[in-house]
Amino acid sequence: MYRARVKLTVTQFNKTSGEFGPGVAAPYVKAKLSDLVDISAKQRSKGSPFKLEPEDPPEGVPQKIKIKVDEGYRNGAEITYQLPAGTGANDNYTILGVAFSSRNEENKKEVGRQEFPQVMLNRDEDSSELTITDMCSEVSENKKEFYYGILIQNVNEGTIGIYDPGIVHEPVERST
Repeated sequence: MYRARVKLTVTQFNKTSGEFGPGVAAPYVKAKLSDLVDISAKQRSKGSPFKLEPEDPPEGVPQKIKIKVDEGYRNGAEITYQLPAGTGANDNYTILGVAFSSRNEENKKEVGRQEFPQVMLNRDEDSSELTITDMCSEVSENKKEFYYGILIQNVNEGTIGIYDPGIVHEPVERST
């Protein structure tokens, strides 16, 4: 299984209205991803399947984690998001969970149970970690696409916001 961990730093917290998914213009949490590390048990000869783009973006530019999936790969990718707890009045956040919503209006009830079969949350006084298993479904005309929101709480205020980590699957070039 492909495995990676990445640090998540909240740069602007916006509480949500409670709605999530297609057509919702919620004020999302802005954050920076950094220190993406491939922690797969077996390293690939082609290099890490994970790439953070852009690595060091200007403020306000969203990032994406790209997962390059080998042809025929069926074991999924596990990504752990690490959010250190802050110490100030405005930077004390914790991860509460994750929400999924289909990008396909015809299939709104699909909430990613097959594509994201495992979700694990660990929290303590110093940090919170969310680990999600993404089955990396093959790219096809009928592929399922999801909005994917990490639920973050401002501990001092009790308010909840949503951060969209922007995951993209890229098929590798097929050998001929």
